[in-house]
Amino acid sequence: SEVESFMAGSAGVSYRCQCPTYLKVISVVCASLGLLAVLWRYVLHPEREPGDDVVIPDWPAAKNPQGVPSLSLPMTTTPWQQAPHFSSRILEMSAKAANERPEALQELRDGQKHGHWIWWVFPALRDWGGDMNSAVQMNGGADMASCEEAEEYLRMPELRAGYVEALSLADAAMGRHQQHASYQVFDAGFGRQPQGAWHWGPVDSFKVRASATLFATAASKADDREVLAGCLQVLQHFTGDCVYTPGAEGSAGYVAGVDSQPIALQGPDLEVLRRCGVDLERIFAG
Repeated sequence: SEVESFMAGSAGVSYRCQCPTYLKVISVVCASLGLLAVLWRYVLHPEREPGDDVVIPDWPAAKNPQGVPSLSLPMTTTPWQQAPHFSSRILEMSAKAANERPEALQELRDGQKHGHWIWWVFPALRDWGGDMNSAVQMNGGADMASCEEAEEYLRMPELRAGYVEALSLADAAMGRHQQHASYQVFDAGFGRQPQGAWHWGPVDSFKVRASATLFATAASKADDREVLAGCLQVLQHFTGDCVYTPGAEGSAGYVAGVDSQPIALQGPDLEVLRRCGVDLERIFAG
């Protein structure tokens, strides 16, 4: 048999085609399914309205300026919006310190420093505890440019955690010695003396004391009691039995126009406190 379809054109021309039987069966089935769908929607369930099958997310409603509730999507905060901003120096310092810290911490566990990592683990003020060696480690030097930069240093989670661990290990290492504790841990491994000038003397002890004082001031301002307690614990090992004298320009503790004098390494570094504008009572009051 033939299935005739007529398509009326502008000229009234009619067309007829012949289709295989299986196509006729498919056409009948499709037409039947379409009829059933219409019957279900408009005869059996006439109470449904168009759009009833659209599921709207249950977002909290918001109001526009006229007070009319409106649909609003929940606000989300991306990780970079949540993270505090850090200077490029602190970010670079964190990356470099992460590479040097494992060796440094292991040497502290063993009880004596042998590597050249002091500025990555115990950074001091650049113009006091810094020297010609730390100055070339990165742009601007590996030590703190200011007391404020030390505060930013502690806000970086990785740097703060590394400093806290280093304080704890240094405290334990120095606690094994009755005399010249800081010298035994930080300088004896290089053949230096507990009393002397520049790198013949306890220069790394001088740096650690300056660093612990610097971060004690930063921690006291931030009310960071963990870091403050760790710094004070380290500073108690500085009893004055080690004496450091700055050398020429480029050495730690050098001040232009000032004759270098021997510095007894006892308690907090008063010069660091003066430069940061913090008095001794405030440090110990924390």
